[in-house]
Amino acid sequence: MRLLPFIERTDLYTSWTSATVGPATQINTLLCPCSPPDSPGRPTLSYAGNVGTCGVAGVPGNVANKYDGVLLDVVVRANAITPDDISNADGTGTTLLLSEKSGSVVTQGYWDVCPTTATQFAYSGGSTAYAVGSSLPVPGFGVTGAAITPVLNSLVSGAPGAWSQPSSNHPDGVVVAFCDSHTLFLKNTIAPQVYAQLITSNNAKASSIPRSNWGTAAYALSDDDYQ
Repeated sequence: MRLLPFIERTDLYTSWTSATVGPATQINTLLCPCSPPDSPGRPTLSYAGNVGTCGVAGVPGNVANKYDGVLLDVVVRANAITPDDISNADGTGTTLLLSEKSGSVVTQGYWDVCPTTATQFAYSGGSTAYAVGSSLPVPGFGVTGAAITPVLNSLVSGAPGAWSQPSSNHPDGVVVAFCDSHTLFLKNTIAPQVYAQLITSNNAKASSIPRSNWGTAAYALSDDDYQ
């Protein structure tokens, strides 16, 4: 929602930040042309934010820290992260910010229900129970539990799998955006340890899940791994 003024939808941003919440509507800029909305007219979102290590076995946020994902928590000051934090660690050019999350196995998210805290991110439950206490899909991606391949466009319904990882309707990969604003097409063949490196803003201080299950601590990232 905070991006609305930058895509010339200040009208919607003003109404949603005022005392009286206005209407939510479909915005084509937020949709991938290859992923038509599940429910036309709804405020569908084809893209998701990097929330890093967001929980284990449906227990959200219990092992998460600010270095796991850049959008892990936008409310709690202890989890706040700045571009300088990323630049002085792994680098904005090698840290993911956004990705497509709109494959056939997931229910697309909505821009008007984005979670704001780590405790709202979970990927376990019923067939569409992505968020804690809600049936709304989580507009976030990251790692949870043991690594599963393919990392991108997984057809495994649940987490780890399609619910927690990037997806699209492209046959070979997904479009992503990095923290320095450049975009890239990541291929389905990306290795789990490479993906885990790309979602952590400071690998040396990332939490235990990507270290033990995805191999980030023992792996040095190379440009050739994903470009």
